[in-house]
Amino acid sequence: MPLERSTPAVIQQRIIQQFTDIELPAGTAMLKLTSGSTGQPKGIALSESNLVADVQHICRTMDIRSEDLNLATISVAHSYGFDNLVLPLIVQGTPMVLLDSFLPRSVLDAIARYQVSVVPLVPFMYDSLAALEGNWSSVRTCISAGAMLSPEVAARFHAKSGRKIHTFYGSSECGGICFDHSHEPVLPAGCVGTPLDSVRVSLDDTQRVCVQGLSVALGYVSAHAEDTLCDGRFLTSDLGKFDSLGRLLLTGRVAGVINIAGQKVHPAEVERCLLSLHGVKAAAVVGLPEPSRGEAVGALVVAEKLDEAAILQHCHAHLAAWKVPHRLKIVSALPYGDRDKLSSDAVRALLV
Repeated sequence: MPLERSTPAVIQQRIIQQFTDIELPAGTAMLKLTSGSTGQPKGIALSESNLVADVQHICRTMDIRSEDLNLATISVAHSYGFDNLVLPLIVQGTPMVLLDSFLPRSVLDAIARYQVSVVPLVPFMYDSLAALEGNWSSVRTCISAGAMLSPEVAARFHAKSGRKIHTFYGSSECGGICFDHSHEPVLPAGCVGTPLDSVRVSLDDTQRVCVQGLSVALGYVSAHAEDTLCDGRFLTSDLGKFDSLGRLLLTGRVAGVINIAGQKVHPAEVERCLLSLHGVKAAAVVGLPEPSRGEAVGALVVAEKLDEAAILQHCHAHLAAWKVPHRLKIVSALPYGDRDKLSSDAVRALLV
């Protein structure tokens, strides 16, 4: 069967098929969609009170005021941009400078020209801006979310701009979760700060992060209900621990979803693409640490009469750009362990 390319029309048709004739929970005001990287996006039903609670938590915790000026260069269609840019505009009138793309010099020019005071970005953007001279005098708060902020990027940006990056941790299912209030220029790796105002964060017996509060969505909208999101409680896929200061440190994920600057990639989707190419016998896809974007896609491929260029060309033809392997290696066999189980750690070791 030929591999179907994920064009906007195909994605739209999948969404229509998935949610047609499914009854929305009472009080639904908005339906958010997950990335659908496995081919089946999940709907998240939110009420008006969920949305208002979320923006109140964010603005109180981050001290975002009606007289502030937000910089909008992250996508306002994603939860991070919607919650930090659109909702403050609607609920309390906080204006924003809307840029149509991320060009580092244009961003710096806009900050200086319009006297922007709040800058929400993702780590790779801060990494790019740290290489340029700019006037940051008007900026009161720099926020980073969408991927893990590395200590190296935080330190480099602080040295260049004199501004600390405040880490923000959230999810489409519950909005904001944690925020780094501190004045420390660099946090320990994985630290995302303390819970937002009025948000309760705990760990279950497996150290999985659990969120409770008024901003937690009504539930998933799908043919198969999931008990990870219900009754004002969201059990995330993140694992964590609290340090002596009450800060949450993320230590891993329950599932193997790869997070590239906020864009989610499911390894199975990339593996299916690789295996659809004639000559590919086996493939294993994992997330690799990448300082500026959080993670990158890595792939081991067992193939005959194919080189890396041909395999990557196939991936570019059938996958969104951020899903194409950043690092790819052709091997004679995948690293299976003694119990015939593929080792993700062994895959990563061969790719670094």
